[in-house]
Amino acid sequence: MADLEEVLQTLANLCANAVYPQGLSGPSALSAPALIYAGPPQAAQLDNDIAALASGTGGHIHISVVAGEEEQPTPGYLQMVQEAPRLAPSLALTLSGDALTVSGAPGPAQLLSYRLNGKLVSLPIQAGLGPVTAAQALLAISPGFSLTGQTLQAPAAASLSQPNVASLGTLVNEVRRQTREVVVQIYSDSPARRREVGDLLERALAPVRFLHFTDTSFGRLIYRRTVLVDTAETAELWRRDIAFLVTFATTLTETITPVLEVDIAVSTPVGATSVPLLSLTETTPTCPSSS
Repeated sequence: MADLEEVLQTLANLCANAVYPQGLSGPSALSAPALIYAGPPQAAQLDNDIAALASGTGGHIHISVVAGEEEQPTPGYLQMVQEAPRLAPSLALTLSGDALTVSGAPGPAQLLSYRLNGKLVSLPIQAGLGPVTAAQALLAISPGFSLTGQTLQAPAAASLSQPNVASLGTLVNEVRRQTREVVVQIYSDSPARRREVGDLLERALAPVRFLHFTDTSFGRLIYRRTVLVDTAETAELWRRDIAFLVTFATTLTETITPVLEVDIAVSTPVGATSVPLLSLTETTPTCPSSS
């Protein structure tokens, strides 16, 4: 679910992308390396880094993203239930004669299935599991099979058909929205370096209108104010606060199982001459209802 900590981390990630455009292992876009994180700085480490910067013996600029005190509920939004976009399956299940082979790579949560003697066998696989683990799990629900590597061998009398893989879905239920003040804090050793960092982050964050979160919801980012803090405990510490308001949702997520196949049975009542009746039997659960 989206929460305040994810808001802070998402904004910290945007700052890190601006300071290290080639990734954290690449060079800094500033005149000194920077530590960028969600949450307040540790006083001892901050003092040591700023002192080292001021003396030219190393150290880091600190950029922290913290939550302000102000928060208020934000009415006017419908509580919606939506399905998040599904990722393509990363695993594959192939049939060759009487052998099933699991291949591919770790990926999203997925559903593996095949028919054994006409009956559907299905198995959900957790996100991040690879083909070897998936094959071992499939073996556990396939009595009489043997496993070599990633290939399951069926017993002689078995009839296999219709191997299939589908990604599991996710329902996202927005249960609340709120607006919270979030502050990007810059700590440096001089006014000149503070201005350098501030200019870089202002250029990076000013065009951003929305923050996108892992549950596929988003937050509205609104600039509020900038404050220069020159009355610090130590003479070398120069601080700048860039405050935003973020409107974001609190969400609940639920995994849903796709319908892989539908069995269709056609029957004609005794003595009937009209169009045959059609009955449908679902072989896997449909998406659960949400209130």
